[in-house]
Amino acid sequence: MSKHTFFYSVFFLLFFSVSSLASAEERQDKGLYVLTSLQFHLDELLAEPDPFEESEEKIIFEESDISDLWARAKESVGEKIEKAERYYTYAKDPSCRNPRRYFQKANRIVEAAWKQANPFYFQVVEKAKSDHRFILKDSHWLKSRLDQIFCKNVITDQTSFDASGFVTVCKRPSRMIVAKHELLPKYLIKTYLLSEKRPTGWKWMVNRCLGAENIRNLIKEKKLRHFVVPDKWIYPLSNCVAKDDLSDLSERDSDAILVVTRMNIGDTESCRLAWKERATKQVLDELYCILCHGFGSCFLAMNIPYTEEGKFACLDTEYPFRKHKYERAKHHLSPEMRLYWEQLIRKGVDPIK
Repeated sequence: MSKHTFFYSVFFLLFFSVSSLASAEERQDKGLYVLTSLQFHLDELLAEPDPFEESEEKIIFEESDISDLWARAKESVGEKIEKAERYYTYAKDPSCRNPRRYFQKANRIVEAAWKQANPFYFQVVEKAKSDHRFILKDSHWLKSRLDQIFCKNVITDQTSFDASGFVTVCKRPSRMIVAKHELLPKYLIKTYLLSEKRPTGWKWMVNRCLGAENIRNLIKEKKLRHFVVPDKWIYPLSNCVAKDDLSDLSERDSDAILVVTRMNIGDTESCRLAWKERATKQVLDELYCILCHGFGSCFLAMNIPYTEEGKFACLDTEYPFRKHKYERAKHHLSPEMRLYWEQLIRKGVDPIK
């Protein structure tokens, strides 16, 4: 074999290997969106009527939509989804005595396939075991400022909190306080006062850090242009976390606060207007991508507000993964974009080409 022949043989072998790998990843990525739509449809079939959501505009799937979704799911994911389709078909049959049971069986298979198709899911599960990366580093300039502010018992009650120089931006129904401080420009803190009923452990902070990291990684990987997410860290209020202690931070119960980047967002009305007037098809494509991976929120004006920099900020990162009621996003949009949004959900296509 000549050198030229050997070179071309190696080249074609590498080319086809890379092409096959890329093709497999593309099928998996497409499968994610198909499975998301199927799972949403199954969740809607299984959902109990909610009197508080009567005003929501339901997303209605045509039979042709469902047939196409099952066909593309089998093409993308493989034969394992066929069993779910059989359960679904039987549940729709008038002779089936317990449709709910078979819809549930189909849903469990689809959900398991969605987790396999979601490239972030098992990465995040594994990364959650090393959550110490979310603690604010000693080298960060914010650390010395926070040490200065919290050298006294600042979060004992509202009086001590206000006296330390914090200005409360808002207080959530959960009693979590969001506040700013002149020594922390461009940042906010989120905390619970010791005098108030508060969550046990650090799980609420770890989840928010993990959720923000998920979205940040997705934005980078998919090159999303219309969305941003704040940085988030945990600041312990005592030297309670030894550097060589690798135990789960979620189970810690000592005092700590959450530090987040302050986003330049407008008031609620301007954010509502932005979603009505500035949400283009490209914006909705990227939003759909974020939601399909299990991130973000469908309460757009409040949880994904518009910033002065012209981007939408994913503030709500409380749940690293969650299911979404996609119809909730519709009333935030213009009539034209509502139709486009509904089409995205019904078709389950990959919006990021």
